[in-house]
Amino acid sequence: MMIDKETDKAPQLVPARDDHQDHDETMSDDDQEKGVVEASTQRPKMTVPLINFSPFALRCIGMKTKTQLRCRFTKVGEAHHMSFKMNRSETPLIKTLLHAYGFTQCSTVNPDFNLLWTGTHLRADSMRRLAPWQRVNHFPRSYELTRKDSCYLNIERSQKFHGQAAFDFIPEFFITPRNWEVLKETFESEKGAGKAPFIVKPVRSSRGRGISIAENIEQVPDRSDMLVSRYINDPLLVNGHKFDLRIYVVVTSFYPLIVYVYNDGLARFASEKYVNEQGTFGQTFAHLTNYSLNKNSESFEKNKEMKDTEGHKWTLGGLLRHLHAEGLDTEFMMVRIEDIIVKTLISVQGKVAAASRYVLPHPKCCFELFGFDILIDQDLKPWLLEVNLSPSLACDAPLDSVLKTKLICDTFNVACIPLISRKEHTVGTEDSADETEDDLDAGDVDAGNEKDIAKVVPRVGQPVKLPRLRQTAANRIKNRSTNALRKIKQYIIKSEQALEERAKAHVQKVNMETKRKGNFVRVFPRRFSWILYKDLMDYAGSEEWDQKLHKDMFGADLDVINEEVVRRAHLDLMNAKEVKKASQLTEDIKKLIEENLEDAAQYRTEQIFSGGSYLPGLPKIRPNARKRTQSCIDSDELKEENRRQLREQIEQEAAAAKAKTLEEALAAGDQPTA
Repeated sequence: MMIDKETDKAPQLVPARDDHQDHDETMSDDDQEKGVVEASTQRPKMTVPLINFSPFALRCIGMKTKTQLRCRFTKVGEAHHMSFKMNRSETPLIKTLLHAYGFTQCSTVNPDFNLLWTGTHLRADSMRRLAPWQRVNHFPRSYELTRKDSCYLNIERSQKFHGQAAFDFIPEFFITPRNWEVLKETFESEKGAGKAPFIVKPVRSSRGRGISIAENIEQVPDRSDMLVSRYINDPLLVNGHKFDLRIYVVVTSFYPLIVYVYNDGLARFASEKYVNEQGTFGQTFAHLTNYSLNKNSESFEKNKEMKDTEGHKWTLGGLLRHLHAEGLDTEFMMVRIEDIIVKTLISVQGKVAAASRYVLPHPKCCFELFGFDILIDQDLKPWLLEVNLSPSLACDAPLDSVLKTKLICDTFNVACIPLISRKEHTVGTEDSADETEDDLDAGDVDAGNEKDIAKVVPRVGQPVKLPRLRQTAANRIKNRSTNALRKIKQYIIKSEQALEERAKAHVQKVNMETKRKGNFVRVFPRRFSWILYKDLMDYAGSEEWDQKLHKDMFGADLDVINEEVVRRAHLDLMNAKEVKKASQLTEDIKKLIEENLEDAAQYRTEQIFSGGSYLPGLPKIRPNARKRTQSCIDSDELKEENRRQLREQIEQEAAAAKAKTLEEALAAGDQPTA
């Protein structure tokens, strides 16, 4: 883990501005997703400090930390009673980093938290209760992206609506059991044709569990939900080994779409050399690149040194430098990968945005880290394999520890976590006073006739009671109509004001995130991203936030590139067989993706082990720094007791099985073995 020398400072508490705090100028009612905001009742905007996370904090949380360093970062969270909770996730990196900043871990049922890190999706009712200062690491309905079958089906739907050519980055696929008969016919028709086999994956599994390669229909489970996709049998090889890429992507909004790609990732190699021959597809360690599988191979070489091109796991930057040295256009390859990422997110944007608008009271509450798995073929064409929910943050090697610590720090920084005390903060609401029915009917009153007046004239000595004179029916209708029109005009004006304020908040959000993005590359929005992708985007709301954001950030004169150039650009981005380098592009297409090509150089820079000193793994947290609420302690103790009982049960069953085997051997007259 690297010492960040630039952030080796004691963090200042509120209201000071320093390297550990930025300020969010947009924490107001504009953060709330409403159709109309009453301008007269808007609360004034607050300046809220944001925590700046640094990898250096992990050097101050360990058992052997010097006394003067121990409170350097922990006092930030302790002073504001910051808390977090983990739900179906026990990621040590997340816990260690948050404890290093003085966060207290609370139980899974505690509603007062600043950050929730969960390995699954929250229920809708839990989402609706989120306060604007709380953060959750998943969007509602993002499983449309991370379930293997849903992901491919959404991309296939985009192919049908917008054309195969622009979305040609997934292989031929079937989903069983729904496509069983079609798959069976495909296998029968291809017998002896020498076509590539199919790779079979459970739609909900991860880390390589249940993956196999099928050369005939008998090797495909017929009653399980499986994604059966065509095996890509011409992968790009490095030193004779097949590999895939893990690309880390953070989305901070789906309406409008805001996407960041981390400028480093992982290249994961198969531990045995690749052989493309019939009958060899059962060699798991030659054809499958999953780290969880290959680490069990006798041939697997672990990355033990401070190098990013050693063993069977490299950094993305290390791989790109290796390929660049061989004369390959790695910048254009990364532009194509970015294009796949954006198009994949666009294919689910409408569904995730609709769910978010329905259940999220505050659009800033959610962010999400995705793991995109990409395979590169011999033409340098990227293929999307899958998108991972909660990608692994295990720190099995120094390479993992350094890369993933930086990744999570930058992810939290982009998520803009407010430094707000959960004990002191209260979320108030201000209701606007609606006009009553009497108010709507108020207006000029006719004088009435003399008989009506005479009826209420008091006798001498009686107190005078002023009459309430009735409106004529015509005036009543007229006044109601006038007031209704007035209210409609006010509604329209206030709606327009609310939309303008929210549009400004989107620009402020992007600017703040860009300031805090660290090693992330913002891939959407860019200057020409709206021009490039607008025709591929689904309807995501009448506000047209994507278009407004691009207009506010880059100006209204972006329609300078005609549709034919955009169409050819999508064809060239997908056609790696003929367009291998950016130099082969026409000048008008180069102009369209000029910023993309410039930013793509960041992925090849040598950075992960450059400068500073490193820890081989996560530090062991000091006991007094691992703060937990009592309910969290009780919950952890219960989990540990359940694990202990499970271990004892397994040991007892193993002992019973061994004893039974011994008895059977003795009964058979065999000599028992030791």
